[in-house]
Amino acid sequence: MAAVIGKVDEFDEGKETFTCYLERLDQFFIANDIKDAKAVSVFLTVIGPKSYSLLKSMVSPDNVSDKSLEELKTLLKNQYSPQPLTIAERFKFHKRGQKPGESVNEYVVELKRLETTCKFVNFLKDALRDRLVCKLINTTCQKKLLTEKELSFDKALQQAVAFEMANMQSQKNDCQASLHSKEETSTYCNKW
Repeated sequence: MAAVIGKVDEFDEGKETFTCYLERLDQFFIANDIKDAKAVSVFLTVIGPKSYSLLKSMVSPDNVSDKSLEELKTLLKNQYSPQPLTIAERFKFHKRGQKPGESVNEYVVELKRLETTCKFVNFLKDALRDRLVCKLINTTCQKKLLTEKELSFDKALQQAVAFEMANMQSQKNDCQASLHSKEETSTYCNKW
């Protein structure tokens, strides 16, 4: 028997979305060359007791093992991942600003997570750029970005990250200079 590649834990709503769980499970099936009827058995085995009981109730009086993998996935997907309302998702996206202590990259990752349910389609890069610029904490960087004539999302991100890194380096240098200055003063005072 061939070695199993990877591991899929039971589905836990607190750890990931059901869509992400299914994507990981599909990769597990591909990596281990699991197909058709065997895929149903593996799916029913790994999803965990809560999801299995839910499926059992949903397909009753039929047996869960008599359903196709796609049918089972669809049933659970409809249960765990109902279709979100686009306007509500866009509201969350547009309300999200950079939080204190959050790096520009962390902020952008969160924006990208939020945009997945916004259906921006052709407007995505503009929406990301606008949120990035409008909700940056650093107003000096924000003002600089607002002066750019043709500002793409990628360029805005690159400049915001560079500005953030320059600020961090400057603060680090200021702290080191301040410490060095105090040491010199202390040494000078101790001579007298």
